[in-house]
Amino acid sequence: MIKVKNVTFAYNEGGKLALNDINVSFEKGKYIAILGHNGSGKSTLSKILTGIIKPTSGEVWIKDILLSKKTLNEARKNIGIIFQNPDNQFVGATVEDDIAFGLENKRMSPEKMREIIYDLAKKVDMFEHLEREPQNLSGGQKQRVAIASILALDPSIIIFDEVTSMLDPKGKSDVLTLIRDIQQTREKTLISITHDMDEAILADELLVLSNGKVIAQGSPQEILKNKEIIEKAKIDSPFIYKLSSKLKGISPTYDANELLEQICK
Repeated sequence: MIKVKNVTFAYNEGGKLALNDINVSFEKGKYIAILGHNGSGKSTLSKILTGIIKPTSGEVWIKDILLSKKTLNEARKNIGIIFQNPDNQFVGATVEDDIAFGLENKRMSPEKMREIIYDLAKKVDMFEHLEREPQNLSGGQKQRVAIASILALDPSIIIFDEVTSMLDPKGKSDVLTLIRDIQQTREKTLISITHDMDEAILADELLVLSNGKVIAQGSPQEILKNKEIIEKAKIDSPFIYKLSSKLKGISPTYDANELLEQICK
């Protein structure tokens, strides 16, 4: 689905490399979380994947398209990105207008458009709010509308850029539930840029960056049990793991259901 080959990037010519010879692949239908402390290069990588910035050297392939100035518009049809602050991507006066915006640009018929808008509004639990102004919504509601707006365009790849970092616990839980629902269909490749370990453990695979390099790639269980990687990347352990590690007679786990089973025995 996505291949990154020997990608290097520096924000200033001759300056420190933000990305240093990155080689990674993102398989179709997988949910990948990209982790790393501030300055690790994870946000730079997301900007390169979406064509916001161009690599200093190396190649990025989106499906069978080599990302370049000439192919940028075609490649971007396959990718949707949801930002940390949903206010930055609202364009409509109402929730319905915002979900409709991309469909209008595709010149879709009003009948078909209405069907898609209603279906997605129900999926993200915002059907009762279609006439509301986005700025009057809660943080979690705004993110759900932003996700619906991207889903309306039906990209094969969706990038979530720190989408839960500004949300309260309820909003975060709602958004993560929605991401899990999208993940379970296996119809789209999901890439999450995050520092939240409770979010990262939901992914199929973790990609860990430090100082512009990939230092680990594997399942959440493999990565998060590696103390050397945890310390090098300055990654915090998920709450469930911290809790289970402190309970007597309980084996440390990242799975909330597994922890409950152990406690109930």
